[in-house]
Amino acid sequence: MKNLKIKFLDVLCAVVFVAVIVCSIFYAAGGKSTGAGNLVITSGSSEYIYPMDKNLVVEVSGKIGKTVVQIKNGQAFISDSPCPNKTCMQCKPVSGSMNVISCLPNGIFLRVEKVDDSTPDALSY
Repeated sequence: MKNLKIKFLDVLCAVVFVAVIVCSIFYAAGGKSTGAGNLVITSGSSEYIYPMDKNLVVEVSGKIGKTVVQIKNGQAFISDSPCPNKTCMQCKPVSGSMNVISCLPNGIFLRVEKVDDSTPDALSY
C-alpha cells in the first residue's frame, strides 16, 4: 500500500460533512414548541384531536382496554394503560411534530400536528 497523505481539502470536506450531519439532526429534532399544535390520538379506525394548550385527561378505548392520556403544560403522555409491559408509560412526553408514542398491545398512537403550516418541517421534503 502506498502512503496516504491527508491534505487540507480532505480535512475541509470531512469538517463540512460532519457540520451538515449535525445541523440536520438539530433541524429534525427541532419543532418542540410546547403548547403549539394538536394532539392526534389514533385508536383502530378512530382518530381524536385535542388542543395541546389545555390540560386534559382523556380515556381512549383500545384493543385490550382503556388507555389514559394526559395533556399537561403543552406535553402529552400516557399515564395508564392495560398493556402488560407498560412501556408506553415510560416514553418521553410528546410535544413536537417529530414525536410519537405508541401502545402497540392496545393499538393506540399519539402524535402532535402543528397548527401553523407556514414553515415546512423535516418530513415535508
